[in-house]
Amino acid sequence: MVSFETVADEAHREECRQGAAYLKQVLKQMGAETHLLPGAPGRNPIVLATFRANSPVAVAAGQACKRVLCYGHYDVVPVVSPESWTNSPFEMTGENGWIYGRGVSDNKGPMLAIAAAAAELRASKALDVDLVMAIEGEEETGSAGFQDAVRRNRGLIGDIDVVLVSNSYWIGEDIPCLTFGLRGVIHATVKITSDQPDLHSGMQGGVVSEPLVDMVRLLASLTDAEGRVRIPGFLDEVRPLGAEESKLYDQVIERAEW
Repeated sequence: MVSFETVADEAHREECRQGAAYLKQVLKQMGAETHLLPGAPGRNPIVLATFRANSPVAVAAGQACKRVLCYGHYDVVPVVSPESWTNSPFEMTGENGWIYGRGVSDNKGPMLAIAAAAAELRASKALDVDLVMAIEGEEETGSAGFQDAVRRNRGLIGDIDVVLVSNSYWIGEDIPCLTFGLRGVIHATVKITSDQPDLHSGMQGGVVSEPLVDMVRLLASLTDAEGRVRIPGFLDEVRPLGAEESKLYDQVIERAEW
């Protein structure tokens, strides 16, 4: 899987398509029901795989067994500095107990590890939940089309009890984090123009209010010195952090210092 250069840009569209098709086939061989879902027009597809529960407990529960959605992605960031790699980024290499290659951590490796665990549980008839894996190919560039694809295929995905995301941090090599909240992301393009043509800094600089200076002033006004957002009403829908939740951070800090 690492050998596919699944960079989410125009130059690698075919490579991403082949990587998605390969991943779909691998998950099918592992025992999952697989689908290749179209994303946004002209962008990379989504791999949907479902490992059906087959343990005696799940069979007894029938349709009432839990359903877990595992979210991940098969696209990777570009290799900007190939010379910084000891080996080829798209050739998986083992060294001193570690595995190296673009995507082994973010996020091809974790996805295949979870699928392998599900396949092993199924082989021993010990999978207690339905595991649905939604693996997209545009995460590193903003997840174009992913939300719409999920809505269009709501029937295939089913009713989900809990979402598992591996694309997060650990405090240490053997101390995982249980993330229960994430910040949102806003993408914005700001363009400021003037009714004046471009002015020479040596002639008019400091005399005329320039658009660049206006933009700097505008951006600086969005937050205060403590980083709080100053836009009226921006945080009205955000629930305040409770006392019990605040205590959890104390434990995280203690573990991190330890």
